[in-house]
Amino acid sequence: MEGFIKTHPETRILPGALYLIGESYTREDRPRDAKGYFERVVLCWTESDASNPAGVRLAELRGDSSVFKQARQMFESGQYIHAHSLFRALTFSPDREISGRANLAPAYCCCNMNRGEEASNLFWNWLDTHCDSPESPEA
Repeated sequence: MEGFIKTHPETRILPGALYLIGESYTREDRPRDAKGYFERVVLCWTESDASNPAGVRLAELRGDSSVFKQARQMFESGQYIHAHSLFRALTFSPDREISGRANLAPAYCCCNMNRGEEASNLFWNWLDTHCDSPESPEA
């Protein structure tokens, strides 16, 4: 598959292919190689279908707190699109503390990228899942 990537670097299925190579390296117990492929998908093809699962696998291999720290550094340095991808992946973390801390971060990234509607939707989704709605007053 690596040969395919070299001969077809512009193919639309490249992010999926990179993800599969990362999975292959994971199964071969080559986590260092796998991390490189997963990170490439997350940081270079943020909007691809492979980005979220690659981020989850990256967090599993590197450790959630390490990925959170990297995402935060990217956010603070203005690399919002990359921070967004990493934070979004961390929302799927089994570590409830990490997933909770990462939950609103993609919305803040969207605000800084002038993607107001997406930020608004993310904030509303967070409110819907984290806050009880007030009861309707009885007449």
